[in-house]
Amino acid sequence: MKKLKSLFIATTLFTFSLSGSVFASEESSNDSINIPSHTVYNLDEKGEKLSNLSNFVSSDIDIYSIENDVTNSISLSGNVQTANGEKDFQITGELKKAGYTDSLVVGDLTDSTNNFEVVYFGIDKKPNSNLALLQDTFANDDNVVKLYLFEKDTRTFTFLETDQLDNKLNTVEIFNNSNSLNEAEHEEMFWYTKILEPVEEKVQDGITTFALASGKSDKTYTAVYNAGIAKITEKMTVRGYVEGPTALSGSSGDFTTKLYPLSVSTTSDVGSVNSKTSGWKIGVYQDTTLEVYTAPGDVIRSVMWDSSYSSLASLKLNVAWGLTAPNTGLTFGVGYTNSQNVGSKTLKTYDNSGTNKVRRTKLTVPKSQTLSQPTHSLDSIIKVGHYTTPGQKTLNLKFTYYIANSKDPYNSATGAQSHNLSFSYSSK
Repeated sequence: MKKLKSLFIATTLFTFSLSGSVFASEESSNDSINIPSHTVYNLDEKGEKLSNLSNFVSSDIDIYSIENDVTNSISLSGNVQTANGEKDFQITGELKKAGYTDSLVVGDLTDSTNNFEVVYFGIDKKPNSNLALLQDTFANDDNVVKLYLFEKDTRTFTFLETDQLDNKLNTVEIFNNSNSLNEAEHEEMFWYTKILEPVEEKVQDGITTFALASGKSDKTYTAVYNAGIAKITEKMTVRGYVEGPTALSGSSGDFTTKLYPLSVSTTSDVGSVNSKTSGWKIGVYQDTTLEVYTAPGDVIRSVMWDSSYSSLASLKLNVAWGLTAPNTGLTFGVGYTNSQNVGSKTLKTYDNSGTNKVRRTKLTVPKSQTLSQPTHSLDSIIKVGHYTTPGQKTLNLKFTYYIANSKDPYNSATGAQSHNLSFSYSSK
């Protein structure tokens, strides 16, 4: 295609400062760099077209200028030329390191012309080990730049994978300084979650186990995506857990609970991708709750909570409770007549001096606080006290949460989920 624009790029050389910061130089050229690219028109939501090279239509991308400060930023201007015409882009943003490998630096980039969504930008020194749409086109020790663009208000997907920009970007300096970069988010490394839906989703209940003094309930959520010839599998196993005494000591006992992602992963059947991140998240669309109620004759004396979330700031959870007669039967979901917002590590002590006693309580985590990593959790300590009717009793617990993946929040594998746990103990 005829190139409509050219741009002289002045050479500016930066040197090491006393602090050790390194800057890349801008290359000089009397012409833009023309790089063959590929376009997929009307890309289907499941990405099936990406697995067949016959759907890749030849196109071109002209790069007018490249500027990058290898400490954290990059800027590219250029033009995409397809059978439907030409559109400019002006892409800027932050460079980040890929947490699962030291062979990849990615970009969190936006197009200020608003012509394209920047689906992916990667500088890859192991192009066939990491995700690629042109698998095995390059040697696995080539430095390859990958730029994937999605034309706004269409399903037109244009991408390039090239070794022609290696010296323009000073990739050696970028990788030498990659440890100073912020770590990339999941969607910045795994681009398909921005524009494609999973081809398969499922939820699998693990075995619920109860051993002396502890018990757990696991569920595993799986999403499979097409990413070219690669099938990508994202998993999260969520665990609900409780531990406590086998017998109340001094007429009371502390029961510790925890809800958390036990493990998360993203793996590929092509290359060697193995990331401890995924697109699964707990929260986002609905609140996360823990409900607890005692057996007849016992009461809840206090509750304390703590947590770690992806966006935790100053947070108070809503703590609700209900009063009932000491020896009535109870179920989940009804009877919370009182509530209070309580800060973390703050003991909420209940008043059981009246005729009715606190025998049920509920913690509610706002949906804005998501759990996506094993370091994220909702923790609580429930103090149970004996009131009357000694014997072997059961503490009943129920975690309820909404789980969703990045692109397809309402698939049958997502939605409201629950873990029911019960804990047997001697009360007297």
